[in-house]
Amino acid sequence: MRSILCECKDGNFDYVFSSQNEERNDFKVGQKEVAIKVVACYLARQHSDVLVKLFSKKGQSSFSPAMCVSGCVLQIGSMVSCLKVNNRVVASIPLDSQPHGRADVCVVNEIYVVDLAADVDDRQAVLLMSEGVKAYTALHYLAALKANDRLVLCDASSSFGCLLLQLAKLWKANVTAIVSKKADKNFLQSLSHPPDCIVDMESHAEAGATNLVSMLMDATGQLGADIIVDNGVRLFSSEKDSLAGKDDLSSWKPLKQEIISSLSVGGRWVTSNPLLQIDPVDSMQLYLKQASVGYLFDQAWTLSSCKLGKWICIVKDLLGKVQAGSIQHPACAPQPVAFSDLKKLEVSKADAIICMEI
Repeated sequence: MRSILCECKDGNFDYVFSSQNEERNDFKVGQKEVAIKVVACYLARQHSDVLVKLFSKKGQSSFSPAMCVSGCVLQIGSMVSCLKVNNRVVASIPLDSQPHGRADVCVVNEIYVVDLAADVDDRQAVLLMSEGVKAYTALHYLAALKANDRLVLCDASSSFGCLLLQLAKLWKANVTAIVSKKADKNFLQSLSHPPDCIVDMESHAEAGATNLVSMLMDATGQLGADIIVDNGVRLFSSEKDSLAGKDDLSSWKPLKQEIISSLSVGGRWVTSNPLLQIDPVDSMQLYLKQASVGYLFDQAWTLSSCKLGKWICIVKDLLGKVQAGSIQHPACAPQPVAFSDLKKLEVSKADAIICMEI
């Protein structure tokens, strides 16, 4: 039996991986539950940060990390009608589910399980279940993206950014991508559906141009952005993280004020920062622009029973687009890691795709 647990100490967490030789079949399957033999799973850093806050209030020091898993149905409950044993499936483990810690077999309610087509890879499926649902939620539900909208995408070279870029181009948006390095710009230009404009922060910093607002206004024809989607944002400027010290731009993130100033009238800002502070000055600027801020947390779908129908529609639509070839697996996605190699990696510092067997 193999297991993955998350241990919290002094507000920080780390993954604990254990592997035992004996086979254990002590898992219990409820009437509406499904036992899945896991082939691949996705550990998301953001979800674990949220879990630390949730479970620390309950006094728990260890818990199972929220995961997206794919694999084969091993056993079904007596009231499960939509799934059969040996079906290939992909499932999302809700944040509020009971911790089990097992990595080889996962027991989950059938409402969180979706059938997987034969031509969709397990590793691709878990990435879509996490980053794909996140990108779809940002564009369709929070930003209400329409054709010809001017979209600014921060951190476009990440797996989340690549999937968001593909969806935006599929829905005929005008996309401006912000990247921190020249190599990321070359990567985006090589895609089958590249962005309409790329803002390379490294090249601009070398040329002495550090005003992101003027760059984005130029890219949008001085009209501003209808939608800005970030993957993290700085609240305040300081010497430590300013572009003046441009030796390391790998962790660069835009300033809150830069994003607000770049929005057009009626613009929408979708943020992944759960600790965003909107000061009175910022609020007034957003008010005068009739702009709005949306907080992106895709796991909210599985925390609300009345919204699960929308979540299932998102997953099925994404899987259908993959089958049709409209969405491709991003080359910048985390490389799959064998379970036996996990102890050698610091996966708590980044997202990871874990394969039970490689």
